[in-house]
Amino acid sequence: MSKPLDYTATWNDAVAMMKRHQSLILPIAGVFMFLPNVIMGAMLPQPEIQGDIDPNAALAILSEYFASLAPWLIGISILATIGNLAILHMVLGGKNPTVGEAITLGLGSFIAVFLAGIISTIGVTIGMLLLIVPGIYLAVKFSLVSPAVVAEGIKNPIDALSRSWAITKGNSLRVFGFYLIIGIVGFLLYFVATLVAGGLLGLISNILAVIVDGALSTILAVVFLFVVAAVYKQLTASDFHSPIS
Repeated sequence: MSKPLDYTATWNDAVAMMKRHQSLILPIAGVFMFLPNVIMGAMLPQPEIQGDIDPNAALAILSEYFASLAPWLIGISILATIGNLAILHMVLGGKNPTVGEAITLGLGSFIAVFLAGIISTIGVTIGMLLLIVPGIYLAVKFSLVSPAVVAEGIKNPIDALSRSWAITKGNSLRVFGFYLIIGIVGFLLYFVATLVAGGLLGLISNILAVIVDGALSTILAVVFLFVVAAVYKQLTASDFHSPIS
């Protein structure tokens, strides 16, 4: 069993990794996370619904809007996953790759993570539909799939899921608590920032508001990625081995 997760040490490790790799993170996060979100926001703005509109009509408008988003969301999810894996290869892979090499390595890890993601999503969804708590539990147990694939060179999605499950054993509640704290703080910062920026920039330009929203979303996504990487490092401190070059 791993030692209890130390929140302070984990957060400090996440911050240290971000500072150490910031010059390489920016181009990857910009291309694979920021730009796709901004393009989608600019091309598919949210529909304006008048306050006196019939509820059924409003629901129909929203349903049509979200249906139109589906292809974009799938594409953005794939790009974000590749970007996340590329960044993880920089911080956990042990090879000190260039940006181009990290992206190539990320592509190489994509299939295992993608298939593991499908399996875990099915399990989490079923858990959410049952009692919510089982879904949250499974989401926490499978949250370290990507770091495990990158750091340990795992190719089989089932092995990746099993490894994540094993790493979090005995620490599931503490890992959930840490994610919850980061999530709440991140949401509050995002809410306040978008409220202020949206109110000011929205009067000037919707595009500027979309850009700011995309930047904030990207920053939060990158921070959480490093939090997950730091959790993995903390819980595998005694048996972590980078893949052989």
